[in-house]
Amino acid sequence: MPTLAETRRILADPTRIVVLTGAGMSTEAGVPDFRSPGGLYSSDFHGMHPEDLLHVDTLRNQPELFYEYLRTRLAFSAKPDASYRMLAELERAGRVIGVVTQNIDGLHHEAGSQSVVEAHGTLARFSCARCGRAADTATMMTPGTAIRCECGGLIRPEVVLYGEGLDALDDAIDLVAEADAMLVLGTSLLVHPVAGLPQLLLRQGKPVVIVNREATPYADYAGVVEINAGIGETLPELFG
Repeated sequence: MPTLAETRRILADPTRIVVLTGAGMSTEAGVPDFRSPGGLYSSDFHGMHPEDLLHVDTLRNQPELFYEYLRTRLAFSAKPDASYRMLAELERAGRVIGVVTQNIDGLHHEAGSQSVVEAHGTLARFSCARCGRAADTATMMTPGTAIRCECGGLIRPEVVLYGEGLDALDDAIDLVAEADAMLVLGTSLLVHPVAGLPQLLLRQGKPVVIVNREATPYADYAGVVEINAGIGETLPELFG
């Protein structure tokens, strides 16, 4: 296993790094986890599993229930931490060409990153499904606020719900194709198709560096350096 200094050199040589982020990036900034024991997906709501509540059919057929869950369980508030700000700085410095994120909290944009592919969409934006008019996010997350637009259309978060396809996947693939290295932060790389993105670089002999507290399925792949530690403590060591 390469030392930290050797890993720094691996990331120093490439001039175009693409970053892939997952839940671990958000949880370090204070966003509740979804899938871990005790996370947002660990308990039912009105007898329904969260994955069913966040299904496109529930939004269409039971929008009041959908919004009750959204406003009760997903009304978290968090701000980008130093790791988010560092990625934005690395982009401005020309080291990072962009971020592909599985997270839906919008923190990369808030931190100042410009090239961001939100593979699963975002809860930071709402718009009318009929006319496309944007709606204020804070207002839409407030209980009692009308969930229909002036045109009569249903207002919805711009997040990919269960039962919907990942329209942004092609954008993610295009961004990864421009890179000569990948930095993976805070994802177990278990949820496909996003978990397959590192393969696009590995097949070309390009390096992938993973920082995640738990081991991932890529740990023993040739061309992969995996560091099982926190992001906040590791990023400054890699780029400081």
